[in-house]
Amino acid sequence: LAHRQLMKAHVLGGDRQAALAQFERCQAILWEELAAEPEAETAVLAQKIAAGEPLTLQTQPQHNLIAPVTPYFGRADDLAAVRTRITDRAYRLVTLVGEGGIGKSRLALEVAWQLRDQFADGVWFVPLAGLEPAELPEPPGGFGNELSSQPNLREVGGQNLPEVVATAVLQTLDQPLTGQQSAKTQLLGFLRERQLLLVLDNFEPLLAGAGLVLDLLQQASNVCVICTSREPLNFQAEWALPLERLPLPPIADPFLQTTAVPQDPTSYPAVQLFADRAARANGRFQLTPENVNEVVTLCHLVAGLPLALELAAAALRHQTLSQIIAALQTSIDALATRRRDIPPRHRSMRAVFDSSWALLTSAEQAQLASLSVFLGPFSQQSAQAVTQATLFELQTLVEKSLLQTQGDRFALHALLRQFAAEKLADFPGNEARIRHSRYYLQAVADLGGALNGEMPHLAVQRIARAWENVKGAWETAVTHQDFPHILAALVPLSDFCQIRGFYRDGLRLFAHAADFVLADQLETLAQLLTQQAAMQVRLSNYPEALELVQHALPLTRDGWLMTRLHITWGEAFWRQGNLAKSEEKLQAAFVMAQSLTEPLLPGIANFHLGIVHDLRGLLEQALHYLEEALAIWQKSGNLRLLGLTHNSIGLVAKKLGQAERAQTSLALALQISRANEDRQAQASSLNNLSLLATERGDFLGAKEYLVMALALAKASGDLEREARLNHNLAWNAGEAGWLADAETFAQCASDIFQQVGNVQEAANVQQLLTELKQKRV
Repeated sequence: LAHRQLMKAHVLGGDRQAALAQFERCQAILWEELAAEPEAETAVLAQKIAAGEPLTLQTQPQHNLIAPVTPYFGRADDLAAVRTRITDRAYRLVTLVGEGGIGKSRLALEVAWQLRDQFADGVWFVPLAGLEPAELPEPPGGFGNELSSQPNLREVGGQNLPEVVATAVLQTLDQPLTGQQSAKTQLLGFLRERQLLLVLDNFEPLLAGAGLVLDLLQQASNVCVICTSREPLNFQAEWALPLERLPLPPIADPFLQTTAVPQDPTSYPAVQLFADRAARANGRFQLTPENVNEVVTLCHLVAGLPLALELAAAALRHQTLSQIIAALQTSIDALATRRRDIPPRHRSMRAVFDSSWALLTSAEQAQLASLSVFLGPFSQQSAQAVTQATLFELQTLVEKSLLQTQGDRFALHALLRQFAAEKLADFPGNEARIRHSRYYLQAVADLGGALNGEMPHLAVQRIARAWENVKGAWETAVTHQDFPHILAALVPLSDFCQIRGFYRDGLRLFAHAADFVLADQLETLAQLLTQQAAMQVRLSNYPEALELVQHALPLTRDGWLMTRLHITWGEAFWRQGNLAKSEEKLQAAFVMAQSLTEPLLPGIANFHLGIVHDLRGLLEQALHYLEEALAIWQKSGNLRLLGLTHNSIGLVAKKLGQAERAQTSLALALQISRANEDRQAQASSLNNLSLLATERGDFLGAKEYLVMALALAKASGDLEREARLNHNLAWNAGEAGWLADAETFAQCASDIFQQVGNVQEAANVQQLLTELKQKRV
């Protein structure tokens, strides 16, 4: 090939003698080194040159590519990487790996189109979809009778797959099969001296025939190959590029304490792709500030999968965005199209998933179906516990692009999860859901001590990472009335919800479980009602909390539970401003706690008694109770409650005029709460630090503390804390002379205090409002 190219170059340069001299050199080299003559094609070329026949070079390399008719979005880095590799002789085999619908074929075509002028013998796209093992042709000399006698057609067919691939490539290159040689032999002979790029699309059903690709690389040194497949070919020569879904705009974290300018959602490829295809499907569609949030929601629902985005966009011809979103949350069949220029295998997500499912062994099918019980990412340990699969088997599902990795965790695409969950019903003996429930509830139960130890943030992080799975595990246990595992996880789960501000989640989970308790399970019901009451206090629903406490108390004789109920009773009262009743219940709780071996409850009772005495103005007694609680936390190593108590000590010290101690305690409390990721405690410490800042005249600093605290309170639904923070914002603004702002904050605080039934605090705010109005006059 190289000699022919040089001969043609000399002729086109006007020097036929040099071209013939090049042919003679070719003859001499071949005879000297191989005792062979030049190929017939080279000899024919020499004859044409000697005869003076005109020669022309192709002005454009040959190809069978269709020009792209829609713009390409995203994957700029992948595009550049594939171009760089496939034009490097050290990387002549590139495999684009990914799940169905990820965009492997489109990326391969985009690369091929950009390189269509860079291969002397062209760029050729070979579609392999539909060439299933069961459809294999008999090779020359045939052994069709043998096929019918074998029980496993796929295994026998694997011997013939190279012929299938070779035939498909020859047909694409417009090279007819001739003689008795196999298609593989003819293909290798034809390509041996060619310089071209082959794109072998949809290779995964034919992986058993991948040896042909390796033979081709070894025997045709100027041929490059791009494969698209749901799993790698697994050759050393292969450079595999796993494709990821298109980047998505982030969803705002409601607990974010700093205000950052969000990046424009329209700058993300997933949104750009959807908007372009939507406008093509429905010419009236435009991406606007009014619908961009729905578009972002839809992009997240399909996790940035390009095919799913295109199918969803096509649905806009007959449905609204909100209708598509609602349908997607219940069925993958919402994503389908009748468009004629889309291959049948890509006209619905179900077709994509069905084709992947058909390529799995029965064991792999059972494992994938079992993985559908996971909600959100999951660890290797949990996957093995639930599916009973080995690590190798899980990695096989990853290689088949059915299971994704996210750092050290696995994840299942939400749409694929829907499909796999449907398939789980085909395995009636599968207990994956029960194993999933017990695994996660036991994991939460095991973290109970850590949540009240020296490093609670580690336990919080572990539960937070698995939160969707924990909630799913709880619901499964409730459905099966698995109360031993529910009760084992109950208190740690309640602690977690209070630390993270997940009050509504906790209330919903505990109330749902209570609905399934049998009539004779009184202690079980009492435990669930106790934690419901704790959530209602956090949500500032004090009448509801008191009702739950009074419902639970007659159901139990358990000392720990009765003490816990009295503490919640007392807390609900002091938060309503009923200090006398609060002290009564808390003193009773402290007495009951003395008979218990656990130090936690006496400390909590002392903590709340300290707050009650602070609110009554008995500051020295308040400090005494709080220091008693502090000593218990220091001895037991309970860092979370240590931080909360430092916060209250700081507030009392401020009132006693001990500014330095107040600042030290509050700063330590904030440091601990941030380390623990305890949002409730952070909000309280930020509030109290603002009071110190206001007193020393740092009004802007105080406002900054309060705004951060208010964001935390709003995100967790803590109405009473929201009211107190607005009250303090009003006081700070009044001291700074920002009277209009002060009145706005005060009115907001008054409205919320009245809503939660705290009459005393509502009256205090009304007094502040009166003073502010007098200042304005």
